[in-house]
Amino acid sequence: MKTGDMWHEWLTSQLGATGWPFMSEVRLSDYMPEGWGGRADWLLYNPARKGWVLGDIKTVTGDGVYWVNRDGAKENHLWQLSAYWHACLNMGLPMIRGFFVLYWPKGPASNKDTVVEASIQECDPYPEEKVIPRMEERWAATAVYLDSLKPSLGPGGFLTGDYVTDDLAAPIEREQKVQWDYQAKNFAVRLIPHWSTKYCPYELELCDCSTQGTTKIGHYELSGEYVSRKGYEGETPSVKPSEHDLNKRRREVARLATSSNN
Repeated sequence: MKTGDMWHEWLTSQLGATGWPFMSEVRLSDYMPEGWGGRADWLLYNPARKGWVLGDIKTVTGDGVYWVNRDGAKENHLWQLSAYWHACLNMGLPMIRGFFVLYWPKGPASNKDTVVEASIQECDPYPEEKVIPRMEERWAATAVYLDSLKPSLGPGGFLTGDYVTDDLAAPIEREQKVQWDYQAKNFAVRLIPHWSTKYCPYELELCDCSTQGTTKIGHYELSGEYVSRKGYEGETPSVKPSEHDLNKRRREVARLATSSNN
């Protein structure tokens, strides 16, 4: 966390040295739905378009830059910056539609030959009718949980009883991923923990997502047919290999078969 703060401060000082008009650490809490708050890392003014551009800085590992360049800005960052963008608009600022996330590598990649450079991802904000209801829904669920703790509050508002109630949010669910299985020569569909579970700060009684494992629920044959794993017939696949990947693996398996016959 301290490393991230250091990079934020240094990058902001470098931006300030350019003389470009901008604001940093802009407090947005008063312009967001109840229960939410945040600060915009940067708001840069574009004189030509007479509007402000929202920007955010995220530190990332050297290996993480590859995934950002391949898949774009991370989903949780898209939600965060979309909320910030609408808050800036609500503040009355003339905003240029869109924002950017600067992914700044904190170190080298595990492969020493890989060149690691900062990555700027330009994004469109999610529409207000999608962002605001989700924020309100999450705050409502949080308020219900806080209300469930009231019977356990003692003098001064300190918690004297159990803070694990039925209204506590459930651990984040695992995600379906489709992956090529080199040994079985098919596309395995697995339930894989969300990347954030590795950094879960809570004790197990509050959240046990850090103990989640990977589970195979079925696979796709090279024909494209899905086959459920025994015991997981009720799990409906929400992912599937693309036609490009299917054709690629079909050619690969055919070449291996030909080589073996020769």
